[in-house]
Amino acid sequence: MFRREIIRRIVAAQPSVLDDRRIMAMWLNSFARETRAAWTGPQMVALDRRYANGTEFDRDAVMDELKQFLTAQATVAPLTIARVRLVPLPPYDRARGGFLLQGATGLSDTGNEYIGSGPPIVAKLDEMPDASLLKMDVETAQTLTRDLGNMRYVQVVTRIALRDFQSRADSGSSGPTAAAKVMDVSVHLPPRIKGQRFGVRIGQIAVGGALEPPPLPRVGGGTPAIDTWKAFGVPTAGDRLFVAWRSDYRSDSVDPFLKPLQLQALAAEPRLAGTLPAVHELARRYLSPREIAGLFGGRPDNALLREVSGNPFRRKDIIERFGREHLPRLIAAAPRMPVKVRMAVPVRIVDYDFQTSALQVGMQLDGGGSAPGGMYLPRLFPDWQTTSDIVKLPTRIPLEQERARALIARWRQLGTPTGDGIARIYAALDLELTGGRPAAPERDVGTLSETSPYSAQLIRGPLSARFEALTFFEDAAMTRRIDGLSGAVERYRAPVKEVDPLGSGDAMTATPLNSWGLIGVAARAGAGADFAQAAVLSSHAVRNTNEFDRPALVDRLKTAIANGTPENGRPFHLPGNLTLGEYDGGSFGMRTWRVGTAVPQNLPSPSTNSLTIEIANPETLIKLPVDPRLAKPMVAGNSSREFRAVFRVQEVSAERRDSDTTAAASLTVQIVGILVMHPREPNRILLQVSAGTVQASPATGRKDQVSLAARPTRVPMDRDTLYLLLQREAGGEPDDDALRSHLLGRWEIENTNDPYNGATEPAWGRFFPRNYRRPTEADITRFLPSFRRWNELRRDALPMKATVLWFPNPSGSAMQFGKSSNFMPIMAHFGFDKDQFMKLYYGMYTHPMRYEVPDGGAPYFKGGVLAFWRGTVNTENHDMYLYVPDLPAPRLTGSDQIEYRLYMDVDLRIVAREPRPGQPLRLALAATPTELRWWSGQTAVQRRRLLATIPVERPVGESAALSPPAIPPAGLTTAPATAAPASPAAPPPVRPTAPYDVLGVKLGMDVAEAEAIVQSAMEIEHRLTLTPPPGSPPLAFAHAQVFVSKDLKQYVALVTEPSRSGGRVLAVGRYLFGGMGAFDLRQLMQALDDKYGSHPLTIDNLRYWGGSRTGGRTEQHCFVAIGGLSAGKWTDAQGREPDFGALTLPGSVANWRGPASMPWMGLRLAEFQKFGLYRDCGPAVAAWIPEINGRAGEMAIWLVDTKVYIDVITGPLGPQGGQEGVKFKL
Repeated sequence: MFRREIIRRIVAAQPSVLDDRRIMAMWLNSFARETRAAWTGPQMVALDRRYANGTEFDRDAVMDELKQFLTAQATVAPLTIARVRLVPLPPYDRARGGFLLQGATGLSDTGNEYIGSGPPIVAKLDEMPDASLLKMDVETAQTLTRDLGNMRYVQVVTRIALRDFQSRADSGSSGPTAAAKVMDVSVHLPPRIKGQRFGVRIGQIAVGGALEPPPLPRVGGGTPAIDTWKAFGVPTAGDRLFVAWRSDYRSDSVDPFLKPLQLQALAAEPRLAGTLPAVHELARRYLSPREIAGLFGGRPDNALLREVSGNPFRRKDIIERFGREHLPRLIAAAPRMPVKVRMAVPVRIVDYDFQTSALQVGMQLDGGGSAPGGMYLPRLFPDWQTTSDIVKLPTRIPLEQERARALIARWRQLGTPTGDGIARIYAALDLELTGGRPAAPERDVGTLSETSPYSAQLIRGPLSARFEALTFFEDAAMTRRIDGLSGAVERYRAPVKEVDPLGSGDAMTATPLNSWGLIGVAARAGAGADFAQAAVLSSHAVRNTNEFDRPALVDRLKTAIANGTPENGRPFHLPGNLTLGEYDGGSFGMRTWRVGTAVPQNLPSPSTNSLTIEIANPETLIKLPVDPRLAKPMVAGNSSREFRAVFRVQEVSAERRDSDTTAAASLTVQIVGILVMHPREPNRILLQVSAGTVQASPATGRKDQVSLAARPTRVPMDRDTLYLLLQREAGGEPDDDALRSHLLGRWEIENTNDPYNGATEPAWGRFFPRNYRRPTEADITRFLPSFRRWNELRRDALPMKATVLWFPNPSGSAMQFGKSSNFMPIMAHFGFDKDQFMKLYYGMYTHPMRYEVPDGGAPYFKGGVLAFWRGTVNTENHDMYLYVPDLPAPRLTGSDQIEYRLYMDVDLRIVAREPRPGQPLRLALAATPTELRWWSGQTAVQRRRLLATIPVERPVGESAALSPPAIPPAGLTTAPATAAPASPAAPPPVRPTAPYDVLGVKLGMDVAEAEAIVQSAMEIEHRLTLTPPPGSPPLAFAHAQVFVSKDLKQYVALVTEPSRSGGRVLAVGRYLFGGMGAFDLRQLMQALDDKYGSHPLTIDNLRYWGGSRTGGRTEQHCFVAIGGLSAGKWTDAQGREPDFGALTLPGSVANWRGPASMPWMGLRLAEFQKFGLYRDCGPAVAAWIPEINGRAGEMAIWLVDTKVYIDVITGPLGPQGGQEGVKFKL
């Protein structure tokens, strides 16, 4: 009914809501689905279904019908509503003669009430009458509180009359407004009967003028501290404040300690009243309505608060007026500290320890976590953070058995209610309370609305409590003391300050230069006299300041620059930090360092990008000399090894680098000294050194002084070596861009975890000083001449012996290499053509550059072609190809098979050069291995270990190395070498039994003859035909006759090509089904070995026999894969689609469709044709046997000659539609 009346008045006051499709759809949905909706019934359900399921025209019609219905229901008649709230009953106020239920009506301070939803009616109260005091005599109040017990909650029913409904559409807001007036406020007990709206009425709250706040107490200077608290009417016990146990966290509106604590925090920090939200909160609590209206210029409703919040001058006037006229009175009324307090704490008697004669207890200070110097006491004063010096409360209280028995009996005799049957006593926790200083707000928030989280939390401060005594009582009121019962409280003891092994250090007297002073230095050093002015005007602070305050801010910043700029030629200080590396006995290496500027005090900072700092002598920041006696204490306990530092610098030069919006400059300074600050005493110097001497290196020396520190006899085959090799073979000098890239790559090698170097020095020694930072553009320009000369010396001394690192899946690594998958013309110089390369790479199971273990054979590393590149990874950017033959390998186990690393020492030989117009020279190299080092994989807890070192006299396989072709001076004119790539060692020879057969059927048989053999071997119940789908491209093994046995446990497939093979068998397959675990795998394999030969090639669940036309080793690419049949059309003997359900054994898996699910052969026909992989293939048998724990439930066997099959299906059609077919011999 309530929702109906609200919607009727919304529609009448603001008819435009009927055109809002979203609101109308929401209403219709609620009418049809909610039991307590405004309107319900079949009519609404039908409309909702039409709207949900109909077309857009149906939905328009539904909206029209609903609009007509609601228009007929509209009314603007006055409406009276009742707002019901369940509120806690506060302590009885003897001064007022009743219970002060502040905020019980729930009416907003702003005078706006939102009634209903989607959209709501905004009820505007013309006046805010006080409706908070429930008058009641003491005797009635005592009876009421006794009846309520621990559940001190009452119902407050506020009746509000609404009239004069008007639209708000013109203001851009949805929902109408109405004038509102509070009619009466009544107080009821909570309802006791299910479904009852209101409980028994216990009183009426008078609705009248605003309630004046009680006067603040006035206390003299000599008044004892406890009396200043008593003046607020807080509970006390003798000379102590008394805080009773709270069963829950009470809201601050009923906390008797709220006002005195709030005023005490305000007295400790008056700046808390420096924001508009705080002033509004204090005025609401402590000022009369007349004073509030005078302060804000009216009642602070939403409109007034929005106006004040958006006007900084009005806001400032209100805050200052409050500080002059009202703040002194509030501070004068604040109670004083320290003051003693007693807190009641329930103590649960958990158990009794008979061995030690002690009660095991638990003190209910829930939520009290540990704090610096003690523990928090959150239940003392809710929302005030109170820290005590208590570290641990007692959990055991010594008490002899007789007294303990009597104590529990006494508890039961008193009938103290607990509900859980656990005995409880109460502890009086006596403390001395001292105040803390709250954190003052940094700025005025300047935002106020009734939804903003500004309440008493704005005026709060920390409290400290010092433990005094712990006494035990039988009752929570602390009237019946238990003598002789005591518990030990562990208190915080300040730790004895240890002597710092680093000492205290000298005091820091120099002041680091802030960013405005540094702008003055840049202007003087070359950025231009106008740079300081431009930096000020383009700063964010100046641009974001209004035109009235901007000139004063500009003058302040100019003054800061003038006063902060040091004298010309005089060193100044800049803050920063540094991270130390390893100690070498006399100094620490510097891993990282940073130089910055100090933040200006009481001034805004310049724009972020207005000034950058460059260091003219970064090489001086490589080592930090430290006395050995100080070195160890410096890093002890400092795992990051990071220290704050102050750098003593002198200006060198500056360059203007303005952006579109900001004046900017780059300032170059020279470091003359370093002050390392004490890690635990920020204003003291731990170490002071002059700028280090330059470490000798090719980078820091002159070009004419560059020399080689080392001449390696073998180099790593990394990007650095690739650069040198390509430059030497191409001749001439590289351009600056190529040299720049090479320089950065060299820094990466010297300063990262390079897998070639490990813990040793890099080949050729170091070009950069050790620990040198990543080169900047200025560094690169400075070092290029020396690097060019260093490279010239290295090219002349470059050996043709290298170490090649290979590991699985190197793509994306920093090594810049990978196995080549595309044949390039230059590879012909390796001795194989494109077909041979593709066969090498696209073998069905064995790919190059991987660890292999053939069945019955020794493990080996399958060689191939490595591609190297310097930039982007693609075929066109390959710079060098390196052929690696097959190599011997140790037997790897576990994860080492895929996570190994192989270091190959090789002798290099250039076999071809390929000049490319507009691109770098491309090389082809052959590798002759001399030694292999196999390393294991690694984990988070186990490092790599050396598995084997294998000297190589000649590669594994049929060919030891490539035949050395003549190397032409340019181009690719030399005939390719004739030697084939090395091949792996052959497995034990297969016992030949070819020609193979399946169930007696051999390849090349006439289909009719083969069918007779099948019929003699099993009782045929069904005959099926498989053909390719109409219009499909050529498919392998897509023509077949399939015979199904009577017991449905055996299928035989005869694969033919009717238009090409002349009705002869090209492949034969057999499927056996026995049920789970029906076959013993060993017996099955023995039978297959007896028939087809021992030592089949085994890959997972597949076994292969034969495959080679020459009778040599097994060729993996000659074996067909076995899997599901991808496509095909099935017909039965009558030419109809078979009923596969009748051909499937009961209990088979749900997706099993009998012969249609038979494991079938698969062949990548296009790939075999393209690369000619089938040319050396012969008859092969493939057996698919999935096994579990040595048993198998099914088996599929296929026999095919891949070469013959592909020749037949790709050859010409036979005459007369293929009656005779192609002649072939099997």
